[in-house]
Amino acid sequence: MLAIIICSSFLTASALDDFKKARIDSLQNVVKNATYDTTRIYALVQLADEYHDSLSLAIDYIYQAMEIGKQLDDQKIIAKINYKSGNLYLYRDLRKKALEHFFKAYSYYQKAKDDKHSLMVIKSITDTYYMLNEDKLIDEYSTKGLKLATQLKDTTSIGNFLNMRGLMALRTKEYQQALKYFKDALKLDENKPDPEMQNILLNNIGMGYNFLEEYDQALKYLFRSVEKAEMGFDMFLKKAEKLKKNKEYIRKKVDFNIGNTYINIGTVYKNQKDYSKAIEYSEKGLKLISNNKRAFYQHRKVYNTLSQVYEAQNNAQKAFYYYKLFIASRDSMVAATNHRQLDKIQAEFVADTKEKEIANLKREAEITTQRNRVINTALGGGLFLMLTLAGLIYKRYDDKRKSHDVLSERNHEITAQNHEISAQRDQIADKNDKLVNAYQNITDSIEYAHRIQEALLPSLAMMHRTLPESMVMFKPRDVVSGDFYWFANVEDQANTNSSGQKTVLAAVDCTGHGVPGAFMSMAGDAYLNQIVKQQGVTQPDQVLTALHQNIRLSLKQETTGNRDGMDVSLVTINEQKQEVQFAGAKNPLIYIQDGELHLIKGDKYPIGGEQREGKRAFTTHTIQINPEKPTAFYLFSDGFQDQFGGEEGKKFMVSQFRDLLLSIHHLPMSLQKARLEQTFESWLETNQSGVKHEQVDDVLVMGFKV
Repeated sequence: MLAIIICSSFLTASALDDFKKARIDSLQNVVKNATYDTTRIYALVQLADEYHDSLSLAIDYIYQAMEIGKQLDDQKIIAKINYKSGNLYLYRDLRKKALEHFFKAYSYYQKAKDDKHSLMVIKSITDTYYMLNEDKLIDEYSTKGLKLATQLKDTTSIGNFLNMRGLMALRTKEYQQALKYFKDALKLDENKPDPEMQNILLNNIGMGYNFLEEYDQALKYLFRSVEKAEMGFDMFLKKAEKLKKNKEYIRKKVDFNIGNTYINIGTVYKNQKDYSKAIEYSEKGLKLISNNKRAFYQHRKVYNTLSQVYEAQNNAQKAFYYYKLFIASRDSMVAATNHRQLDKIQAEFVADTKEKEIANLKREAEITTQRNRVINTALGGGLFLMLTLAGLIYKRYDDKRKSHDVLSERNHEITAQNHEISAQRDQIADKNDKLVNAYQNITDSIEYAHRIQEALLPSLAMMHRTLPESMVMFKPRDVVSGDFYWFANVEDQANTNSSGQKTVLAAVDCTGHGVPGAFMSMAGDAYLNQIVKQQGVTQPDQVLTALHQNIRLSLKQETTGNRDGMDVSLVTINEQKQEVQFAGAKNPLIYIQDGELHLIKGDKYPIGGEQREGKRAFTTHTIQINPEKPTAFYLFSDGFQDQFGGEEGKKFMVSQFRDLLLSIHHLPMSLQKARLEQTFESWLETNQSGVKHEQVDDVLVMGFKV
């Protein structure tokens, strides 16, 4: 059974060993020369296993085995072939096709009243539904499997199903129930020499206690898990001798399991705030998994732990170093996931094509069989008629001719269908080419719009020169964005009583995202440049009022009914007066001063859109600052707090966003940006397989200290 989330399976792909060619040659000889059909079937199924990386060939061998099995009319053999087919499709990540064959296998085993193999198939069905995140079906089939395993007194299977139900309970945060399942499974397994399963269960129990924040108990079980993994090394070696695998391979497998547990131990020590031990065991775990390039989840987890630990120790350099490794491992995992998805699409195409080819072969075989049957009947009938009544020869001949006409007509139909299929295939290919070209043109246009939008965004280098302690977290949902950030450093020309430079910053969230939002953002950027840089308006409420009037005018909203607009947070920094002024169109400002978080709401009106009031006015708020005790300011759109994620798929929410800002405000702005990005990415993640929630909106957070 799977132990996703807590204890992953070993990820290293098995290499092609020196005996593979000899095995294949031997199996092909068995297929050619076997005396018994059952022997030939088992050889064909093993050949399909050998060629699991070549789906087309594997399906061929399975098809040949299935045809012989149907001739024998042996339900157990047909069930076994379907089970092998399911595993073949599951290996290529074609989970729904795998389920089709697993259910066929289950049906045949049920007809044969073979409970032992029915249980085996139920386990595979349950595991596949786990991969598909079908919680109700996982519960249904794990319950069914647990009941059957209990009837059969199969303690190994009972333990596997209990472990599965424990993992389900962890996923729903029913931690006490999860621990009960894991411990019940462990009791069953303690009487058996199976250190590998005990290693998994102890690891899962340890992480269950970690979630309950009972850290001493968690460490107790995790260290026992390491002991069991070491004890299992000799047993793995015995298995290896039978399977002709080498000692180095087994050592890597054991090291991976131990490394995974060490990483979990590091997480527990981090939660205990025992940072030196958290670093020690995280680094131990990292060393043991370092050669496994496909252990994306483990690498991402340990880098995240080390980054957070060093941040807690105020070691900004190392915290940022491991954060960059965390991002790199995440990107590698995404690339690998995309590659697997492409492989899956290709495998689906190969499987569908092969299945159609097999269906056509079956139809042709049926026609040939019918033709031969008619011919044989006609010949037999002719001989009989020659010995009996000559008068019936013509009638029999006529029957033969009519049958031949039927066959000819069917052949013509098949030929016509083949021509039609070929024509449809050509049409589909032509349409695909047109779609590809159209998609490329659209993509090129969007990419061009992206370059234009990037060129319009202010220079972050210039912003850092003016405000050394500043940052921008900007994550468009699509290639182009409806959010944009704006910055200007200008002379105060509007108010003659003021003097010196003023710095104006804005975080803007336009109607929509993607291309529509991007067009609005370009208009907003142009008008802010005109109002602030050219006209010299710097008082926040006046800037927003002018921006509102320009948007309304340019979109002709008085007459067209157009409702597009934007939500804005805008601040003006006057360091000479030691003050920051803020005005907001729906969007707020957060600032943290002397360790206390303050939130100033924006006015309830957006920029642009429907205007029912006679004149839209905005409010300027003034915050006094002290250069000796810098205040942290944050402007943002609603994308971060509205993002769905976490284990329960809920919104991040404003309260959690405020708590996050309060927890990091003391850090340098560069590290604050890293922590925001890290938190956002972690929130998107849902499980160890790398499945992520989709980003629902553009995300923009601006921060600065003055």
